[in-house]
Amino acid sequence: MVARPGVFHAGWSSSGVVEAITNYWGYFEPIRQNMPANCSADVQQVIEYIDSKGIYGTESEKQLLKSKFGMPNVTHYDDFASTLRNQLWAWQSISPAGGREEFNDFCNALEVKDGVAAEPSGWGLEHTLDTWGAYETQWVAAFCPGPGSQDDCVGTYDPTLAYYRNTTVDQVWRSWYWLW
Repeated sequence: MVARPGVFHAGWSSSGVVEAITNYWGYFEPIRQNMPANCSADVQQVIEYIDSKGIYGTESEKQLLKSKFGMPNVTHYDDFASTLRNQLWAWQSISPAGGREEFNDFCNALEVKDGVAAEPSGWGLEHTLDTWGAYETQWVAAFCPGPGSQDDCVGTYDPTLAYYRNTTVDQVWRSWYWLW
């Protein structure tokens, strides 16, 4: 409202943030610090590995990772990598009234092997790449059903995609973009 006076006559905070910051890494810091230590350790290893392949990896290595995580047809590596934060967003739904299942299911998929939970240091990169890859493959299949391409579902480069053009009132995520 400050940046575009006269465009809006009233405002309603959708989430009460003091400053909207695009791609703010610090959003995930409380999650990293407070999730189970074994899950946090393994998630950090995978994210560091995927980031390093995004910067230094060959196209073949990037394609192998996209395939391992069920997204072989996502064109842009950063679109693939950004989907991995979706599992961490489930943290914000945890409350005394419930909402733990999705986040706990994710960590359990990574940290419970043959009925045994990993030590606080986790199972390590190789195991977690495989288990998170299998988990994410199922998530992508459920999140992106139908005949469209994976870019239609998780891509961000094409401004003509349906989720950018859908301006119906129930698209609550869009309110964040007005805050920038």
